[in-house]
Amino acid sequence: MNNPLKLNLGCGQNPLLGYLNVDKFGDPDFYWDLEHFPWPWEDNSVSEIVLNHVLEHLGESSHTYLKIIQELYRVCQHHASIFITVPHPRHDDFLTDPTHVRVITPDGLNLFSKTLNYEWKQLGYANSTLGLYLDVDFEIIEAQIDLEEPWQSRYESSQLAELELLQAIRQFNNVIKQTRIHLNVIKDTLNHVQIKAAEHLKSQRYAQAIALYQACIELEPDDIQSYWHLGLAHFLSGDQATAEEIWCSTLLQDNTALIAEATQHFMGFLEQNALYQAENHNLEAAQLLAQQILSLDPTYSLPQVLQIKDEALS
Repeated sequence: MNNPLKLNLGCGQNPLLGYLNVDKFGDPDFYWDLEHFPWPWEDNSVSEIVLNHVLEHLGESSHTYLKIIQELYRVCQHHASIFITVPHPRHDDFLTDPTHVRVITPDGLNLFSKTLNYEWKQLGYANSTLGLYLDVDFEIIEAQIDLEEPWQSRYESSQLAELELLQAIRQFNNVIKQTRIHLNVIKDTLNHVQIKAAEHLKSQRYAQAIALYQACIELEPDDIQSYWHLGLAHFLSGDQATAEEIWCSTLLQDNTALIAEATQHFMGFLEQNALYQAENHNLEAAQLLAQQILSLDPTYSLPQVLQIKDEALS
């Protein structure tokens, strides 16, 4: 869309320049009850949404709240930004207002991340996978807290250590005044999960990488690279037998005429990752990957990997 919308939803008495200011009360640019569905904007027509002290007033019933989440997702473009500010649920600002009907927290919004949902599902966690249930996908880019006084001044002046602040947050009300959350809307889930899986693999979080590469296969069963990376995650985690089983099964899926070509590509994949491991001083993993290549074709000329092998053996 050439001119995507920027919405200031539930604007109240705080309209924003350059936004379509929406409310069911007062004098907004556009009157709408956000609990009335569907919303009047087209799919993928919005690039930015501001919800400043609004979400806590909406969705007293779970059905209504989840429908609001679905509408936010429907109207937003891929990589649209949603800026949410809400009172902390243990602050008097939240507790004393009878129109505050919904607790909003970063952990609660993480339930709408498909990437996290896939991790939890594969790892056997009990978290509600609402992103998968509702077919929505949001990622928290940033979550910040604003402290109430005197906690803010004490923390800024170093009179209060971070551990002491965390203990106070758990123990007392009225420590955090409000939370500000920046959400990113994801409408290319496969690509996003692939990126996150690669980040886990690079950071040696192999269980999470395995979970997400399994999700990639679920999303796109014909993507051979996901199988190769899944095997690599198992391999680097120390489960060489599972890795070899995955790799062999993927190579044997090709018809006879294509096996040789697929094997060449696969050895290139192993070489690339062997070199990466060597560059990051993990010579044992580099050595083992080099041996995998040579087990497939002892005559295959891989001078760089063979050099890695020599260094590892010396």
